[in-house]
Amino acid sequence: MSIGVIIPTKCTKETWPYALRAISSALEFTPGATAIVVDDASEEWPEDMPDVLRSLAAERPIVVQRYREGGGLSRSWNAGLRLCRSLGLEYAVPANADVVFTPGWWKPVAEALEQKAFVGPMTNAPGHCKAQQIAKSLEGYTMDDREDVLAEQAEGLRRKFKESIRNTDRLNGFLWAGKTSTFWEMALGGGNVYNPKIPLAGNEDDLRKRAIKAGKTLGIALGSFIFHYRSVMRPSSPRLSHGQYRNEKLPTIDAIRKGLNEAPQPAERSELAAPVESKAKRTAQCVHLGKVVDRNSKGCHRCWTRECDLLKKHVQMRTECETCGSYEAV
Repeated sequence: MSIGVIIPTKCTKETWPYALRAISSALEFTPGATAIVVDDASEEWPEDMPDVLRSLAAERPIVVQRYREGGGLSRSWNAGLRLCRSLGLEYAVPANADVVFTPGWWKPVAEALEQKAFVGPMTNAPGHCKAQQIAKSLEGYTMDDREDVLAEQAEGLRRKFKESIRNTDRLNGFLWAGKTSTFWEMALGGGNVYNPKIPLAGNEDDLRKRAIKAGKTLGIALGSFIFHYRSVMRPSSPRLSHGQYRNEKLPTIDAIRKGLNEAPQPAERSELAAPVESKAKRTAQCVHLGKVVDRNSKGCHRCWTRECDLLKKHVQMRTECETCGSYEAV
């Protein structure tokens, strides 16, 4: 099983801690996950950000695509879905960057995806999708983002609901899960799944309407819990921020950087830290053509996703195209 968890960042120094927690918890609690971080021209992007992200990944797969100019959430999710497809990942999870994945969240979702095209979890901040509200389903629920509390609450949901599914015609857009192929069945012209004309609010409703029109079914995995800080990266009006939660004590970039510098370095880390120049013949996978081609061939002039023949994995991505943005492997 392979799962691409798409984390769309648009951060300042104050909001990066939320995104870093989303990335680390996604990798820790999602079996077979590749974290796909798509940065929408974050105000704060330290030169050593790849090292910071690598320290969180702890040798688990993580890929970064960074845009130099802002383009909105829909562009970031579309870029993430293109990477899920080009990397051959079976499932895709377009999420927000201010979430916390909990232990065991994926199993109920995977079970639900055997019956539904798209699935969402229970959460503390479901917006207008009240059926996803954990407080209505878990007796005594209190909003708290501490790791042990979240784990206990997640376990409480699983004990109560196991793999139960609630039928719905509406899912909060903070996190959808589905097969990568199913997302691409909903593609619009221009190679986009989410409508690029709707850069932020309303993009999930547009996808929902198209999915239902196409005969796709939606469901809520009642035994799955994802904590949502809500409105961190792109603050909304107070009317839309019900259920939001803030924690100013999350580890900062500086704290993670300090831990990285003090931690023993694995022997192979130096090889992965820099772009790998394979002695074998290098090939490249074009994101747009969706296939591996010889880097010396004409292929696609727009962008390349390099693949190292020795490591058998994508190790560097590069582009000069403003449409594609700046690619970088971690």
